[in-house]
Amino acid sequence: MLVRKPLLRTLPLLGLALCLSLPTLAAESTPGPDAARVQAVREKLRTDRKAVVLHNLKLDAAQTAKFNAVYEAYSKEAGELARQRTRMVVESVNQGDRLTGAQAKQASKDSLALAEAELKLLRKYHPKMVKAIGQEEANRFLEVETKILALNHYDIAWTSPLSE
Repeated sequence: MLVRKPLLRTLPLLGLALCLSLPTLAAESTPGPDAARVQAVREKLRTDRKAVVLHNLKLDAAQTAKFNAVYEAYSKEAGELARQRTRMVVESVNQGDRLTGAQAKQASKDSLALAEAELKLLRKYHPKMVKAIGQEEANRFLEVETKILALNHYDIAWTSPLSE
């Protein structure tokens, strides 16, 4: 019985150590995206975002027609949110480190509201996509749009430098 007590005490710690090391192991074994490929995707997105999205979906002609109708409306609203984000970044860069407490509070509020609006937009259009192209492809649409948003956020984030 005495031999088991120390073992019982250390097992949870060993389990915790293993769990904490898993993200590190996963990060080391997962290569980052190829920079040339990411740049090629950026260029395609700038010229024809809808074509990039469609390329990643498996749709027949009827589904494509339904998708196009829903995507046009989605794209219009998403474009407005993207313009808002760009305006926020330009304002932030122009102000630099000269924000007052009230300005910083408003900037934080605006940033969080915009993030919520992007999520709300995806939630609004997901059921419409399910109806137009089916659950599986609507899920794939969410995956593709999420990656596009992440890439856009990454690009915008690097327009305002971090302090060194």
